[in-house]
Amino acid sequence: MTTEQRWFSVGAPGYDAADIQARVVRRMHERTPGGLVERQPATGFAAVREALAALEDPLEDLAVQVSVRDERLPIGNSLWNRMKVPFHQLSALYVNDLAGRQTVINVGLADVLDELIDRLETTAQERDREIEALKSEIARLSELVAQLSAR
Repeated sequence: MTTEQRWFSVGAPGYDAADIQARVVRRMHERTPGGLVERQPATGFAAVREALAALEDPLEDLAVQVSVRDERLPIGNSLWNRMKVPFHQLSALYVNDLAGRQTVINVGLADVLDELIDRLETTAQERDREIEALKSEIARLSELVAQLSAR
């Protein structure tokens, strides 16, 4: 993750947003090591294809699991923790529903990008062939001009 990317800003003195973001990312990696997608700059068709291939698994595995921490309250701790679980389950249910919908969209976008790359690659190859044909035609015409000039 690049340091220029900020999810939030902290206006309080003594707090560093980059440090907080790094800790959040580290915790996310600990909880779901395969769940984060690191953006890699891609140049060229092969690099874009590799980047799309690397996105396949994380795009299909979007899901949130219930994670309720024990608060260790002095009074009513077990009651509080039992009450939190259903709310967290309900939240996870809706988030996972949205994640499933987003997965369908993401896979569709990846397919469209893959098709776009195929078309761009084909167009680039055709352009390269045309350029080579034009270069050989220019060389032939230059030779013909040189012969006509010599007469």
